[in-house]
Amino acid sequence: MIQATIHRWLRKACIDKHDHPLRFVSLTNGGFYLAPCVGALRIRIDAQRNDVTMSGDAAGIVATLLALCALGHGDHYRRLRAYAGDHVESTTILAAVD
Repeated sequence: MIQATIHRWLRKACIDKHDHPLRFVSLTNGGFYLAPCVGALRIRIDAQRNDVTMSGDAAGIVATLLALCALGHGDHYRRLRAYAGDHVESTTILAAVD
């Protein structure tokens, strides 16, 4: 269910066609995310009116955060959110989900 929700979000948000395979990333704090295997993606988040380019890794974090929130997985969301705050693209990630 989570993987399907992440795929759906990426297909909807990617300005460039999204057909990249996803890789699973397990975090040391017990969290996880799925990220497209691509260098960068141009993403549009309608609610926030953002049109940004971010790494596939950051796009995967955003998509997974949104999926976890939508599906009510609060504990996993908090773990990934904590990781996202320390990510090199944290400003872009957090702007996309806030």
